Amino acid sequence: MQPPSLPLPLQPLPLHAQPIPLAQPIPLARRPFNPAWVVHSLGAMHVECTFCHALLWLDERLSKSSQANPRFGLCCYQGKVKPPYLNPIPPELHALLTENNDGDGNHFRDRICNYNQALAFTSVGRHVDDTLNQMGGGPYSFRLHGELIHKAGALLPP
Repeated sequence: MQPPSLPLPLQPLPLHAQPIPLAQPIPLARRPFNPAWVVHSLGAMHVECTFCHALLWLDERLSKSSQANPRFGLCCYQGKVKPPYLNPIPPELHALLTENNDGDGNHFRDRICNYNQALAFTSVGRHVDDTLNQMGGGPYSFRLHGELIHKAGALLPP
């Protein structure tokens, strides 16, 4: 009878005989869009809060409220929080936004995005506190001290 054979030391496989690594699955957020996927829709945002008159989706109602009489906790916590109301729109702007019979209103509504972009072009005045970033050991933090000021001015230098 033969003595039991000793195990041979493991030798690395030659390059042509090494197993091919399996492809890692693509994360869900990086997969290409497929038009066949089911799209989730909340429908129209047409349900009004009875307390603050905010527009919400019906699915945002509190779980113990009914569809016929929905109550919401996202906006004013069922009237317990009183948000400050916005000032009324100036009559001239309201006319441009709502009246359909004049050329100025149509012209304004056709170019409202351009006006918004022009008025949003502001420079920011602020004091940035960099002490957190100088200590290191974490992600970049943008911390302001004091107040954030938007300065609007002419596009051309003085």
